[in-house]
Amino acid sequence: MTDTTNARRSPSFELAGPDPGARISIVAIAAHDARALEQLMGALIAGQGMAFIVVVDAEAAERVNTAQLRPPSPFRVVMIDQRTRLEPDCIFVAQPGQLISCEEGELRATKSETGLPIDHLLRSLAANQAGNAAAVLLSGVRGDGAVGAVEMRAAGALVLLQAPSSAGEASVPEIQLLAATADRVLPVAGIQGALVDYFRSAAVAETGPLALALEREPEPEPLGLILDALTQTVGHDFSRYKRSMIGRRVLRRMTIHGLRDPRQYLVLLESSTAEAELLFNEMLIGVTSFFRDPAAYAALRAALELYLQRPQSRRDLRVWVAGCSTGEEAYSIAIVIQECLERAGINPALKILATDLDPKAIEFARSGRYPIGISAYVSPERLARYFVMEDGGYRINKETRDRIVFAPHNIGRDPPFTNIDILSCRNLLIYLEPDLQEQVLSLFDYALVPGGLLLLGGFESVGGLNTAFEPIDKEARLFAHCATHTRKTWSLPIDPLWTERPVRREDRLVNRAAQKHSAATIAEELLIEEFVPPSAIVSPMGEIVYVHGRTGRFLEPAIGAPSVNIFDMAREGLRLELPAAVRAAQQGESVVRRGLNVRTNGHYESVTLRVKPLTEPESVRGLLLVSFELDDARSGPRLGNGDATSQLEAELQHAQSALQGSIEDLESSNEELKSMNEELQSTNEEVQSANEELSTSREELQSLNEELQTLNDELAQRNRLLSQSNDDMHNLLSSLQVTTVFVDAQLNVKRFTLPARKLFKLRDSDIGRPVSDLAINLDYPNLVDDAEEVLRTLVFTEREAQTSDGEWRMVRITPYRTANNVIDGLTITVTDIQRIKELERERETLQDLFDGVVGDTPKPFVVLDAELRITTASLEFARRFCATGAHLVGEPLGELGLLPAGAE
Repeated sequence: MTDTTNARRSPSFELAGPDPGARISIVAIAAHDARALEQLMGALIAGQGMAFIVVVDAEAAERVNTAQLRPPSPFRVVMIDQRTRLEPDCIFVAQPGQLISCEEGELRATKSETGLPIDHLLRSLAANQAGNAAAVLLSGVRGDGAVGAVEMRAAGALVLLQAPSSAGEASVPEIQLLAATADRVLPVAGIQGALVDYFRSAAVAETGPLALALEREPEPEPLGLILDALTQTVGHDFSRYKRSMIGRRVLRRMTIHGLRDPRQYLVLLESSTAEAELLFNEMLIGVTSFFRDPAAYAALRAALELYLQRPQSRRDLRVWVAGCSTGEEAYSIAIVIQECLERAGINPALKILATDLDPKAIEFARSGRYPIGISAYVSPERLARYFVMEDGGYRINKETRDRIVFAPHNIGRDPPFTNIDILSCRNLLIYLEPDLQEQVLSLFDYALVPGGLLLLGGFESVGGLNTAFEPIDKEARLFAHCATHTRKTWSLPIDPLWTERPVRREDRLVNRAAQKHSAATIAEELLIEEFVPPSAIVSPMGEIVYVHGRTGRFLEPAIGAPSVNIFDMAREGLRLELPAAVRAAQQGESVVRRGLNVRTNGHYESVTLRVKPLTEPESVRGLLLVSFELDDARSGPRLGNGDATSQLEAELQHAQSALQGSIEDLESSNEELKSMNEELQSTNEEVQSANEELSTSREELQSLNEELQTLNDELAQRNRLLSQSNDDMHNLLSSLQVTTVFVDAQLNVKRFTLPARKLFKLRDSDIGRPVSDLAINLDYPNLVDDAEEVLRTLVFTEREAQTSDGEWRMVRITPYRTANNVIDGLTITVTDIQRIKELERERETLQDLFDGVVGDTPKPFVVLDAELRITTASLEFARRFCATGAHLVGEPLGELGLLPAGAE
């Protein structure tokens, strides 16, 4: 369960001037690329009551000149000063080195050369103007902006991301947290329209049916229907979450779609699985950061140092972080624990279990990679000790990551973990209804060991379990599990999502919704009342489901506790016949008993009893219709003595017949019970056999588990060797500083070394891109053609090429062979030959100088190579052989006839 945050609807400020009732909508534009910013400026439309704030990340501050923005008329460009009042149809530009915050309708600037300008602005808007703000993240924005965008969306603001298809650079933000946060991904041309629709819908939604219902009623009906539809799609029940939080999340989704009536959104939700997933993610927006609320972590550190002094602290240390969201809290607690263990000088086995309801958040937490914006929350010392700088962001180091196990877990449904020493569940309980809060706290009571630590959020408490948890620091909401407290037992709760709730046919019949009757319906009911005899619809056990007409002559309340069983309510004369008739009718045939003398108000009346099984419609199938009809010819005053004797004899005969029927029914029931008993015995034997099979399977599973354990050890050893080889290769490539790019058979980038980032302008997101799309800093237009030729011929090629700076490089393209001698792409290696070229030029210069000196020598002079061939000859030497020096170069000296006899 993710730490969802209250969507804060900050009051918007009003404009001063000619239209004091107007409202300013604030749009923060985060830019990294000048082209994308210029495109957005050209697409803006005035007159919508929006104020735009442009801030550029520090990396692009020198490349993007915001002072030269040319928006369409009548927009004005305003450079932000220390205090600048917001106005509509204005573009406020942050200068390099400024940190901008928005407070009370004005922008306030402070100087900072090392801050994160985008994150700072977005966090300020989230805290002060979330209900009336939006963030637009343009192409290239990556680390700076990811943290602020999460806080903006969690606070209820709109977050838009430029689509990669229209990006000036071929890149989507590499930090997946940023991509997952955006409400919509749009091209530049669609951003202005999305902003207009959103702010217009937001203004309408504030007076819409759902918003008004949330103010008046604790549980508006449309919200319950929306939750039911969400549960049916995603399989998670939010009915025990607080309605105020759910209502704000639903209202936000309605605003994004421009819907005012919740019934319209219900139709959308029922017809779109994608929208259900988006609403589910909306419910689970996690607002978390590293070392959020430093005072709480300081209190945890102090309590943990005392906890580690106990003798039992030498054993394994188990930690549970419930509702870990994207992992920042789990890693923060892991860092604090490691620091405490180092200070205490002990090294117990540490296992941290971090769980959350959102599987996407768990996947992000497992990666351990976070944007550069976390530097605002983590000290430089901890960044250097526990993080590794990687491609413009931070990754948690391997030692800390290996201590944490991330897993999906529904805290309201799944079994808890046990023997927990430290349990952290911050800012989750405040979004649960009181009954679910109590259930979760009872689960914590069961999970913690005596003396274990419980850390809650700043607005949470242990409620009615104050005897189970003793406060250590009330301000930090840190508690200790009482050692003298008897731990609660825990049983698996029945999940309402997977439990069928059968509705009895009786309930379906009785609880039909009231309808507005037409004249025809009323006439029909009057005719039924007049001509249909008194009747009752009963279950096979005699429970009355529905009564029609006046049945007082035949039924009366039974003595004792109130009962709706027709057998208990039958008057004298029906007490034996009615149960027998009902049992007979259960065989599927109608039963009629005529001439029954029923005693009513001191005299007897002749009654015809009819029992008919009902088969249609399906809602009443299995029930029986019992009707009572009077026979007026046999009705009369109290009977005389003679007639009474005859009547008693007739009743005795009926009683004997009914008794005989009961005896036959009892014998039939006994036979059925015997048959059922035999079936149960057979079932018991089958269960015993299945139990023996399970025992055998258990032994096999134990054997298999031992084999798997052995295999796991082997795989762990191989993994260590692979990690070592990977480290060796990484260090080798780093030390050689060789520019190398590995491509597949389709010439798509697979891997590259660090020096290749500069020459080929590569980054991690370029993996998978074709080489032809790269902006290579080499004058080598035939690179792709040569690569294809090497793939075809499997013969390597070498080419010399110059960079844009005029430096020489040797490009070598060779086939990439796997261990199975399969060609799986190419290896492109670029070697620096600038020094070689310089030496060649120096040698040529010296050679020319030497040739000039030798040529001007007045005496015959010749220079020979190792094979006695002439390399240089003076003019006098050439004159004697009637040739020029150039003609003699390369000629064997022996062919000139100058060598003495026997010379070699």
